[in-house]
Amino acid sequence: MKQLILYDIKVNYKEKRDSYKDVVDFINSDICYDGTVCVLYGLRRTGKTTIMHQVMTDNADKFSSLFLEVTQSDTMEDVYSCLDNALKNGIRCVFIDEITNIPDFIEESALLADIYAKEGLRIVLAGTDSLSFVFAENNSLYDRTVHINTAYISFEEHCRVLGTNDLDDYICYGGFMRKGASAEDRIVYDYTTACRYIDDAVSGNISRSLRNLAKYSDCTELFDVSENEMKAVLKKMAEKYSGVLNETIVNEELAKTELSFPIKQDEFKEIEEMEIFRYLRANNPEIVKELAKEINSDTKIVHKFTEDMIARLENDLINLGFVSAVKKQEFCYSKNYGWRSLPVEREYYLIQPAIKYYHLKKALEFIETNEHYNSLSEKGKQFVSEKLDLKIKDDMTGQIVVFETSNVLSSEKYDVYKISFKDSDLEKSRGEYDMLIYDKTNDSYYAFEIKHTAEPSSEQCKNLLNKDFKEIIDRKYGKKENVCVLYNGKPFSSPQGVLYLNISDFLKEITHIRDVKETMENLQHAVIPY
Repeated sequence: MKQLILYDIKVNYKEKRDSYKDVVDFINSDICYDGTVCVLYGLRRTGKTTIMHQVMTDNADKFSSLFLEVTQSDTMEDVYSCLDNALKNGIRCVFIDEITNIPDFIEESALLADIYAKEGLRIVLAGTDSLSFVFAENNSLYDRTVHINTAYISFEEHCRVLGTNDLDDYICYGGFMRKGASAEDRIVYDYTTACRYIDDAVSGNISRSLRNLAKYSDCTELFDVSENEMKAVLKKMAEKYSGVLNETIVNEELAKTELSFPIKQDEFKEIEEMEIFRYLRANNPEIVKELAKEINSDTKIVHKFTEDMIARLENDLINLGFVSAVKKQEFCYSKNYGWRSLPVEREYYLIQPAIKYYHLKKALEFIETNEHYNSLSEKGKQFVSEKLDLKIKDDMTGQIVVFETSNVLSSEKYDVYKISFKDSDLEKSRGEYDMLIYDKTNDSYYAFEIKHTAEPSSEQCKNLLNKDFKEIIDRKYGKKENVCVLYNGKPFSSPQGVLYLNISDFLKEITHIRDVKETMENLQHAVIPY
């Protein structure tokens, strides 16, 4: 077991993750005397070790500390021996990295809380196999842990820690604490590296946990699945949770377009208006059922996967901080019943931006086989490819904003939804709000359109100004507080009363303030009248 003292520690980044403060709060408290330990968990390359190093060096004047790095040859007895010595030498904080390398960690972990924490040791645990902590919580540590998840790195954290303010940089490289001048210096920068990360950090994590912790799990069907099978299954799940591209619509739209060769200038506008750019949609609610069908049709996967097995893996991906969900509310119109609201659904999706982006980019490769696309000039192909890339970024931007907003707001005070309006008779979409924030305390709401573009247009606020939509939403969510377009341009207020705010400004402010009303009030100070 490797032991490090203060002078051995080298901190790479001066800026701190949000999780840093949570760890500091733990070591500055006396909660350890209640038999509580701190668990720092998350996927690889999300800053766990760096956070522990930063806390250790920054608080050297308050507590004497020890850093232990556990290897696969170590046992819990080795850990206990180090902790005994720490207590004898007046050490107050012990940071134990990669403790999940120890096979009997779950069975023996209770002593960390029952004996050493109660003796006054502030113990901070970290490990790559995050699911092991879930099992330990359920079997040995019970409710004696403070959980701190490092898996999700928000836009605000990404910008602050890595010194950037670029939304596209976050979309293409976000989710990992790694700064580099070129794309190749990043952990994930294309489809191959995205798959490699899933194999190593996600598939390996789940496979090792299921294999090592079989006796603690109630899902015995997954025990016999080989690691290679698990990699294939989770790769399919990553692709599905990244997003479903409707190839049929894309091919039909290209087929309907009559283009000259070489493409003429006015035909670029025709391409731009195609439905191909409006129907890049993801996260089918039938995703588990579709995944079971797709996985079982793959001859390389020997074991038959039931929907229960897929749902269990989905739950593991949620526990790892790899998959999450937002609430989706649909309003449906029919001639017989008028407008009615359907039951709220949850839209599951992959939340690591870089992984999602490169899976979606890979999914676009089918367009290269389309005969109409290949009949275009090289300039025309480039135009279509760039527009599709922008569509991916547009949808991802909306998802990032909705998730981060729902993540920072108090669920006791606010509900965050994606809203859609549909004509059930025609089976056709009428429009949507990209985000609606319902203030449960004041029975009022804020409605948002979210666009990746830096250029304002009347099309962006069409749904926000729709009187029918407003009447429906007023009945369900009370008084309208504000309607707003979030985009990449400068803030201003339109003649129709729609507020235009910069996406980066909004995300940073709401992450800091954690309140919608105050965030909107603060941002409106910078608004320029139209």
